[in-house]
Amino acid sequence: MVVLWFIAYPGKLRRDSGPLLTIFLLTGLGLVPYLILLSRRSLTMDAGQKLTLSHAPDLFRMPELIGLVAIALIVSGVLGRRLNWRAPEALFAVSCALTPIIVLNQQLITGHSLQPFHYKSFIVNYLALVGLFLASVIVWRGSESERRPIGYRWIGRLAFIAIWWAAIEVLAPAKLIIRDNQFTDARRRSANAYDDDPPQTD
Repeated sequence: MVVLWFIAYPGKLRRDSGPLLTIFLLTGLGLVPYLILLSRRSLTMDAGQKLTLSHAPDLFRMPELIGLVAIALIVSGVLGRRLNWRAPEALFAVSCALTPIIVLNQQLITGHSLQPFHYKSFIVNYLALVGLFLASVIVWRGSESERRPIGYRWIGRLAFIAIWWAAIEVLAPAKLIIRDNQFTDARRRSANAYDDDPPQTD
């Protein structure tokens, strides 16, 4: 978002650099203990966590494809002169759409990839959908001179569906995980009871 903002408004770099440097400094300080913990981790964790050493790109996961669709919508709107690419809402939509591509391909630089499916399932998928939704609304509304009205009733319905879908995604896996954990605990208790009281033999 910051990079896109300064590409769109290079003249504001000096004005906005102070607050951004403060944010980067605080973020960097927060990363220091995290990096220390990483440097002291057990080497067996790399195998257990399936750390992959690779510079290969990863470009065909669903959040990335959704992000590319959102970017294509913004580009089509700019080329059709239906929106201004420097508008803050357009920059925010593009930044959300680019995030999955950047996150799932950071190994191009670092050479390390650690369970990318976690990011695919728990964060970049939501960012990609936010980018796609914003891009669709921005292109639908059009330029400043020809603003189309937005049906807020439809937005309310979409919000209702999104909340219910989120509840299903949280509650359904939670029940399966609880059931699996209860089964594992029961097996472990049975195994411990067997070890404490082994069968008697003649």
